[in-house]
Amino acid sequence: MVKLPLDKRLQQALDHHLAGHLPAADALYRAILQVQPNHPDANYALVQRRPSPCKGFGD
Repeated sequence: MVKLPLDKRLQQALDHHLAGHLPAADALYRAILQVQPNHPDANYALVQRRPSPCKGFGD
């Protein structure tokens, strides 16, 4: 398996994310975070995938 630079992996993750292939995107975000745990873009994108704890609050 060829290892891509982090920026290429992030672009692939974003492409999967935008195409709705969310499990593939998540796997790539997590792979990036294994190499660089504080990667800001991968962390942000992965957090955006989580359901909001306040969804439905006040309904």
